[in-house]
Amino acid sequence: MISDSDWTYVTKDYAQGKEGSVSVVDINGTKAILKQFKSAKSVNKLNKEATLQQQAHELGIAPEVYAVDTRAKRIFMQGIEHRVVDLAKARNPKALTPEEEQQIVAMYECLDENNIFHNDGNALNIMEHPDGRCCIIDYGMAKPITQKLRNKARDGKPNMHYTFNMLKRSFRHHGIKAWDNMEKRE
Repeated sequence: MISDSDWTYVTKDYAQGKEGSVSVVDINGTKAILKQFKSAKSVNKLNKEATLQQQAHELGIAPEVYAVDTRAKRIFMQGIEHRVVDLAKARNPKALTPEEEQQIVAMYECLDENNIFHNDGNALNIMEHPDGRCCIIDYGMAKPITQKLRNKARDGKPNMHYTFNMLKRSFRHHGIKAWDNMEKRE
């Protein structure tokens, strides 16, 4: 458990969402992320989100969960560097690199193989990890993949069928060229 005296804000309310806010914090000298939920978030949903994110971390796909404070409705997690959308917008042309595209596809395929349905294809959920690789955040809508969900998805891969298609549209919505030539590379 991380006590209130162990951390301070670096950038409060870096991002706002329906369920709460995200801030950059310092935990005893270590840069971290604080996801602060509104009081309406149930303890069960908070724990489920943290558990699925930690499982994805163990697969090399998500930031590590440092601590969960169910009383204050908080998840503390490993610090992340940048949104991939912002990195792509700084390029000319505004586009993902082929390496980023390949990493993102591989992450969603890995989630499918390990029965985690991310279920939130927002481009803002793709971040740059401190080690330079891409990672996926925000497991609030994630759930285990059931056989029924596999049967509904093309090729039995719900992340690739549903979430990845939403993600492609989301990157384009943000003005980012992404996966335009993917079929040619396969």
